[in-house]
Amino acid sequence: MARALRHTSSDSSCPPLGSCRSAVPRFGRIASLLEEQIEPQVSLVDWVHKDDVQREMRRRIKRQLRAAGFAGDTIDATADSIVELMKRRRGR
Repeated sequence: MARALRHTSSDSSCPPLGSCRSAVPRFGRIASLLEEQIEPQVSLVDWVHKDDVQREMRRRIKRQLRAAGFAGDTIDATADSIVELMKRRRGR
């Protein structure tokens, strides 16, 4: 998940692929926090098919991204990308 966050960062001091060393620990912490936030929803049966569960996941992700200082115009797309990533990784 940290790799997905690096690609969507609005930090202009780092290249798009996230090779900036100072950003890696920050994104790792954010990824860990996001995973903790959405773990209850991912553990639900058939969460991939339940729109209300996915909506709650996006809400939690957006809240955490705002707290981490992400730019407002990228938060929606980032949250959608993370939910899609989780579908591919943990969907049943």
